[in-house]
Amino acid sequence: VNKFVEDSLGNKIFYEKLLLAIGTQARSLPESENLKFKNIFYFHTLSDLEKIKNFLAQDQENNKQAIVFGAGVTGLECSDALNKLGVRVNIIEARDQILYGMAPEIGSDKVQDLLKKSGISIATGASLDLNNCLPENFNLETDMVVFAIGTEPNTKWLSNSGLNFKNGAIVVNESFQTNLEYIYAAGDCCAVKDIQTDELTKSTMWPDAVIQGMMAASAICGKKVVYPGIFKFLTTKIEDTKISSC
Repeated sequence: VNKFVEDSLGNKIFYEKLLLAIGTQARSLPESENLKFKNIFYFHTLSDLEKIKNFLAQDQENNKQAIVFGAGVTGLECSDALNKLGVRVNIIEARDQILYGMAPEIGSDKVQDLLKKSGISIATGASLDLNNCLPENFNLETDMVVFAIGTEPNTKWLSNSGLNFKNGAIVVNESFQTNLEYIYAAGDCCAVKDIQTDELTKSTMWPDAVIQGMMAASAICGKKVVYPGIFKFLTTKIEDTKISSC
């Protein structure tokens, strides 16, 4: 059977084997009556960064205030960068601690103290009903809002493809082969084995994406490859302090 992909112009590109390395997109919050903010940004791509920089450049006096939704690595790095540019930052996180699932509570608390000492306000355990879940004196007045609440695989357009998914990520075996033997997937769009838990998890780290791409290419060329799984770790820099956790 001839297999092909078709582009937006109707051109058909035939293949014997196909690699899906389609990455992720920024996750957005659902629409809510309580979230009628102006100047909404994301913090995921270079284009997102340019939009933030251009917005900040409009204010020569640098008196901006920002709310950052999300206190994972991306949200904290974004908040730290904005703070260093003179923006007054308020972080809102749905979980009960920052860096949830990435750092132990004691480590999370130390990072939170570091951020607060730098002038950043943090509200954890928040819900979409912001008026009823934030600490007293938490400032909801803002000039800009940045969503940094994680990513989701770019796979919605594949929902009728016959591929197997877990939480939106394409399930692959140790050779990055999907349940359709002629289709492979690698990088942030796929679900791979977590070495520590032996469960399928989303692959979201750059070093692993590079390794997976090379191994998937070898597998497609007929070489025997066995990917052992992903070992999740955290490494970042907040307030010029290096932070690592695994």
